Amino acid sequence: MRISILSGLVAAQVFVSSTAFALPTDPKVVAGQATVGQSAPASMQIQQGTQNAIINWGGFGIAGNESVVFQQPSASSVVLNRVIGASPSDIFGRLTANGQIFLVNPNGIFFARGAQVETGGLVASTLGISNESFMSGRYTFQKDGAAGSVVNAGTITTLSGYAALIGPQVANSGVINARLGTAALAAGDRVTLDMVGDGLINVHVDQAAVNASALNSGTIIADGGNVLMTARSANALLDTVVNTTGVIRANTMTERGGSIIIDGGDKGVVSVSGTLQASGQRAGEKGGTVKVLGEYVGLFDNAKINASGDAGGGTVLIGGNFQGKGPEHNAFRTYVGPNASIHADAVTNGDGGKVVVWSNDTTRYYGSISVRGGAQSGDGGFVEISGKHNLAFDGKVDTTAPHGKAGSLLLDPDNITIVVDTTGANDAQVGATDGTVAFADGGTTSFTISETALEGVGSGTNILLQANVDITVNAGLTGGLTLAQTAGQSVQFSAGNNVTISSPMSTQGGSITLSANHATGTTPSGTGKVVLNSAGSLTSNGGNITLTNNASSSAIDLGANVNAGGGTVSFQNAVNLTADVAVTGNGAVTFVGAVNGAQALTVNSSGVTTFSGGVGGTAALSSLTTDSGGTTAINGGLVSTTGAQTYNDAVTLGANA
Repeated sequence: MRISILSGLVAAQVFVSSTAFALPTDPKVVAGQATVGQSAPASMQIQQGTQNAIINWGGFGIAGNESVVFQQPSASSVVLNRVIGASPSDIFGRLTANGQIFLVNPNGIFFARGAQVETGGLVASTLGISNESFMSGRYTFQKDGAAGSVVNAGTITTLSGYAALIGPQVANSGVINARLGTAALAAGDRVTLDMVGDGLINVHVDQAAVNASALNSGTIIADGGNVLMTARSANALLDTVVNTTGVIRANTMTERGGSIIIDGGDKGVVSVSGTLQASGQRAGEKGGTVKVLGEYVGLFDNAKINASGDAGGGTVLIGGNFQGKGPEHNAFRTYVGPNASIHADAVTNGDGGKVVVWSNDTTRYYGSISVRGGAQSGDGGFVEISGKHNLAFDGKVDTTAPHGKAGSLLLDPDNITIVVDTTGANDAQVGATDGTVAFADGGTTSFTISETALEGVGSGTNILLQANVDITVNAGLTGGLTLAQTAGQSVQFSAGNNVTISSPMSTQGGSITLSANHATGTTPSGTGKVVLNSAGSLTSNGGNITLTNNASSSAIDLGANVNAGGGTVSFQNAVNLTADVAVTGNGAVTFVGAVNGAQALTVNSSGVTTFSGGVGGTAALSSLTTDSGGTTAINGGLVSTTGAQTYNDAVTLGANA
């Protein structure tokens, strides 16, 4: 099954206390100043007198009809509430504070449905922290003995602050709202919080936990801020679970972009089947950033990721960054299901965003991605869908731009073969709006595309196929490879070794570039070449045609006609004629290197035909013919044929012939 990489996901086990509820009990202030009082049987007030304070409690629970209020010197004040008794903290009522509250209870912490928490900042942790670390602002939480779960089923609200659930297992099924701040679920045995100001925090899981899990089935909101779900496992087996089936939102707010990071570490399993939204919905706002990272990463069911923005699309990284080269750790395997969707569109103006789906081993992509340019202005965005070794692509990609240039889709195989009709091993490889197959850093699996799939890439888009080794257009394609690209669009095939064309290939005005021995991928072979076999003609209907071997020592093998109509034709290396051929380019025809081979060459151009190298110097042509209406420039000296040389246009000599 295609989703077997995540078949081991299991639901987290959450244990909730059944003890009788009561207000917090047995307070003891061990650092700083604070007083505890009750104005009514169901209401407790804590007056904090210093910027930082620590209170040890025998128990800390709040029943449904109870409230606890912290009155602190300022919004930046922090109080550590440590439970030293044996009971979990069950919060069913109301907890409020104008400053920041740390609640630490190794027995477990549960915010029940109906619970209301409103603070300037909240940390709920079953990992401990020392008095010295807390008072000095070094917020490192460490497991010391047993540590229970932290679960929120209620409503936690922080205004321009942070809300962090920390423990070996953490879960949210309620609502967490950290507007302009940070909402974090962090699972491990050692976690460090770094306060970076403006309500934002960085969270680092420094030590893994057995059976670590971070789960969200509720709603997490941090508009203008950051959301982080992360877990690290100490298990030998891959059983870390970072799983979100709910809604996570970090929209752009007052030009402050939001970010969402779902991170299972380099040994974790990550599953998304809910909604991740980091969009910019108001005028002038751009989309934010979404990253889904882990060893095994999957978008399942109706997973939806939205990083679109009114003035430009954002960034979405699934399994890693561009070609696996970014600072993010890379997935080993990545899966995007057929009902999953990713959007990083520019809505009104601006360019589409960037979406990368990456794995170091195998990527299976069956979903849909859009990085459209704005409806009024802007270009399409960039999409890379890549498996370093294996890639299955049977999804959709939209990079269109109504009033700009189309974007690009990159796919990442080692070898590419265009095959007859629908026999491609990875059929429907290319979406209906744009297609690029790019080599990154090597692979072992050939990537075959049917002619039907490639021909399905619509006009108004650029097609770029790239491979580390070879690109081959097989013989016998039905009607040849007929591409829809029109004037102003391009088709480019680039390979580290050979580009071989064995069926007719044409565009509707789009340019054609065949580039062998290409240096963009791994080290080129040094001997790669462009080969046009006898049936491999090129026709562009007005687009320019360029053939190049780059720095290769080999010549271009020319065995079929090349017709650019009103466009130009350029051979950037020496040419070896393998059949009688005609070259047509009414803009200009240029032979940069020598031309050899015992075949007939006819050049039809109303522009300038330029021979910069010798003609027939090492292997005489059987004949050479140029048509009338243009000019032929012979700049390479010798022209040698065994038959006739017919010049029907003016000839200029740039060297002794």
